[in-house]
Amino acid sequence: MTLTIDSESVDLPSKPDEAFSEYYERIADHLLQKNRCIGVCSINGQEVATIEAGALLFPAATEISVTSVSIRVALQANIALQCNTMRRIEESCETLVTDSLLADPKQVAVSWQELCEEIKSILTFIPRLGVLLTDAQVDSLVEGRLSELNGVMSEIAAFLSKGDVVGFSDTLEMKLLPWIVGLREFFQAQLTVVEAFGREETA
Repeated sequence: MTLTIDSESVDLPSKPDEAFSEYYERIADHLLQKNRCIGVCSINGQEVATIEAGALLFPAATEISVTSVSIRVALQANIALQCNTMRRIEESCETLVTDSLLADPKQVAVSWQELCEEIKSILTFIPRLGVLLTDAQVDSLVEGRLSELNGVMSEIAAFLSKGDVVGFSDTLEMKLLPWIVGLREFFQAQLTVVEAFGREETA
């Protein structure tokens, strides 16, 4: 099996019985030493969008091709995406504040569950900020945000169990929404930092 990164052959043979996820991580580590990361990965000419898809093709792989991007560019794009996602979550929460008092309870429950899933997906992104923050800062951030969020979620769950739509709506507006805004502002601040790095690189 051959490996090419940015059209150049790289000597990084796979190990016996190595899973694609493990090999993919070794490629990522190789690129990390050059301040780059995997942008696009193809196996036998077929682009793979997920680790799972790559795992299906990996056993018969004869050629793996990788196009890399700078860590800064990738991080900037990802943080910008999270900022946009946070704005959408913020809008969803604002809508739910009103809808919880007026809409059908079943629809409110569905909207609430969707909002929870979106928030969970955002939290999983925070560890990727390790390029900008120390491990201790990332851990502290996750623990602090999660602790605060868990407290708010417990209050909301209590109101839902009692069918108290007013309490539910008020808690969304006065506690969850400020939490969402705070996280969005945090991501925005990190984006500003990365953009500043980019300006320094091109100066």
